[in-house]
Amino acid sequence: MIRFDGLRGVLAVFAVVAGWLVGLGSTTDTQENVVIDEALNTYIISEKNGEIAYVKSIEETVFTSLRKDDYADAVAFYNDNISIDKATAPGAKPYYRSWQSSDVFYDGSRICYMHVPVKKDKKVKVAFQQTYKAPEHFCQVNLASSYPIAQGKTIIKVPAKLAEKIKVDPYCLPDNIVLTHEKLPDGAIEYTATAINLPAFKYEKGAPSSSMIAPQLIVTGMFRNVQELYDHFRKYTEGSDIGGPEIDKLASGIAAKASSPQGIADSIASWVRRNIRYRAIEHGEYAFRPETAPDVLKNRAGDCKGSANLIKALLKSVGLDGRLVWTGTNGDIPFEWEKVPALCSGNHVIAACVLPDTTLFLDGTTTWTAPGYIPPSIRGRQVIIENGEDCIIERVPDTGIKEDGEHINAVYSIDGNDLAGELYIQLQGIKKSVFLEASANTEPRNREVLAKKILNYPRKSGEATEIDMQCNPAQKKIIISGKVVEKNAAKKIGEKIYLDLQPLRDAMLEQVDTGGRQHPYTLQSGYKNSYKYLVKIPEGYQVEAIPAPLEIEDDWFDATIVYEENDGVLECIAKIETKALEADVSEIENRNAGVKAMRRASDTQIILKPIDL
Repeated sequence: MIRFDGLRGVLAVFAVVAGWLVGLGSTTDTQENVVIDEALNTYIISEKNGEIAYVKSIEETVFTSLRKDDYADAVAFYNDNISIDKATAPGAKPYYRSWQSSDVFYDGSRICYMHVPVKKDKKVKVAFQQTYKAPEHFCQVNLASSYPIAQGKTIIKVPAKLAEKIKVDPYCLPDNIVLTHEKLPDGAIEYTATAINLPAFKYEKGAPSSSMIAPQLIVTGMFRNVQELYDHFRKYTEGSDIGGPEIDKLASGIAAKASSPQGIADSIASWVRRNIRYRAIEHGEYAFRPETAPDVLKNRAGDCKGSANLIKALLKSVGLDGRLVWTGTNGDIPFEWEKVPALCSGNHVIAACVLPDTTLFLDGTTTWTAPGYIPPSIRGRQVIIENGEDCIIERVPDTGIKEDGEHINAVYSIDGNDLAGELYIQLQGIKKSVFLEASANTEPRNREVLAKKILNYPRKSGEATEIDMQCNPAQKKIIISGKVVEKNAAKKIGEKIYLDLQPLRDAMLEQVDTGGRQHPYTLQSGYKNSYKYLVKIPEGYQVEAIPAPLEIEDDWFDATIVYEENDGVLECIAKIETKALEADVSEIENRNAGVKAMRRASDTQIILKPIDL
């Protein structure tokens, strides 16, 4: 389950016009034709009694069109804590609406959108004015735009009484954005980020999320430390820590089927994952205040905070120490709580069960994970654990990829030009979760088609029959098996047979186009795959040539392919394990070289010839 609730929705308001918003109406041609001639964004922090009162934002963007008349898309996010006071553009009317996401069935974000006509060689000014009524939300200013910027300037004014407290730091600034600061005569500090000829920030396949790589300014000092941040979170949990008879009844029923405290905790989390539908709530205080456990149970729906609160209540009902946990997810949040004690360091809430000898971290939104499994999204993340008035800072165990992967066993015989036999696939960890989610999103009558695609991969044509799927979500692995016919995988040319086994059957072995690429390439999670194939050599034939053994050890993969012939059976053992998940732009070609070598070795044919030839 993909989570975009909680803190992430609030932080989205700091995007200027980022690449993922292109779908609102602009086109690729618009991206090449319309540019930002000048942008001036000013944020003024107001002070009262030595504290931050509010933040005023004035964003002015001047668009121009280079080749022909066109349109520019101008957007600003808002919510209960961040208002849009003014939105103007010549020839355009502001539209206010909910921002819907295809990943959830409810999303509380809202957007102001203007589709602005831009005449060729003319300049058009678009302006937004906003107020951050809850100033702690002003912690992250995104400098990225889906349009090229000829000249851009972002100014943050910090009043004198807050100059020692509030700091502005750069994150992912390229060479053509320079951050400076100046002390004004009245003691205020003015931070200025100046951009010259900044290219459009575009989506690239396999790139990290924009929150990881977009140029940003990080504003800290709203909270002096993690404890103050925890106090802020905690005020939203007051009144939500309640149970009730329905909670008690459900908890006792789940606990009766488990034999240990850990088993009870895992069973409770599993029940919530599979029975509480995910619903994002991103606006106002509801981005932070969890729904009560009885409400989540009654509605059979909730966001990450709601599902965590339900897990917590169920644990407490059976005498276990359930708590809320605040964290950021890998691939979405680059910061940690202790280094950046601000809202931008988190986007997710899970639960914890504190036992005498260990702490179990329980994510209520990862629908298709097995009991005890820690999903890649939270492995190794620093967390804030609820602990009365004083929080606990801890880290989720990084269990690595030992439980993530697929394992294939196959026994084939050659039938004409085809490979025919039985294929057995075992999926674990993230591979299992991906398959089960795809299956859940597939109509029941089409799920066998999905299984056939898995069994036939990477063949473009093939047959799969007698399919058996053992897909219990509560188990650590699922098994898909069937009889398969891999078409044209054993072509007979003259007297010889050319066998196309393709042992490395991993969909993530893709080469990355580096032409004009701006951003790194990354995998969202690692895996450890193994493959074993047995091919019965036809009577009267012998092996003439087999591919040379493959052994690759680079920064990104460990991979091997080994063949052996024994008593009329050709055995192929292959393995592939991911290492580093990210390759910088300058490293992608090296990664490509390893992928190319693996694919070439996997695609090399085996040649069989008659014994008497």
